Amino acid sequence: MLTPSQIILIVTAGIIFLFGAFIGFKIGDARLHAFEAVIKIQTQAQEARTKKVEAESTKQTQEINDAYQAGITSLNQYYTKRLRDATIAQRLPAIPNTTISFNGPTSHAFLANDPKIADYDILAGQCAATTLQLEDLQKWVREQAATLK
Repeated sequence: MLTPSQIILIVTAGIIFLFGAFIGFKIGDARLHAFEAVIKIQTQAQEARTKKVEAESTKQTQEINDAYQAGITSLNQYYTKRLRDATIAQRLPAIPNTTISFNGPTSHAFLANDPKIADYDILAGQCAATTLQLEDLQKWVREQAATLK
């Protein structure tokens, strides 16, 4: 059987153990709440930064898109004007007592009827449009990368 001093010692040890566990729980709980508060503040800051980056990214994308559309329109107008219209090429009127070479088509008609020239203008327009697209894409990528820094 246990003596009264042993019972007091066991009860005292149990109380000390429970008190230590309670203090440890409170310290851990306080650290947890402090950590949660820090995480909440960091989360709010990151969400605000994300909204700012998204807004800036959307603005940059729209600006690049608008500039690209304006550039494509300008290129299309330029290269449409460059394409030679074969319908305007006419033969010169017949003039008596002239050599036959002057009665042929005008030099403009030669150019207009040459498929290589027309193909060149079409190809040049396509190359210009592709170049514009790549330049605007590179500009967009650089601006997006700068926004994320």
